[in-house]
Amino acid sequence: MLAGVALGLACKVSAPDPAAPKSASAAPEFSAVDAAGGAVSLGALRAQGPAVLVFYRGFW
Repeated sequence: MLAGVALGLACKVSAPDPAAPKSASAAPEFSAVDAAGGAVSLGALRAQGPAVLVFYRGFW
């Protein structure tokens, strides 16, 4: 049998930032470094077709 512990967590909910991008909106042009250390731009990826942005948390 598993025993559980209930934790009361409080968080502050604030109003959404009106400058934040909306879901499914086009991302602004940017350049970044990929997982292999190479430079990549969103424009170059879009030139090849649709692009999907994925953000990883943590270290490689």
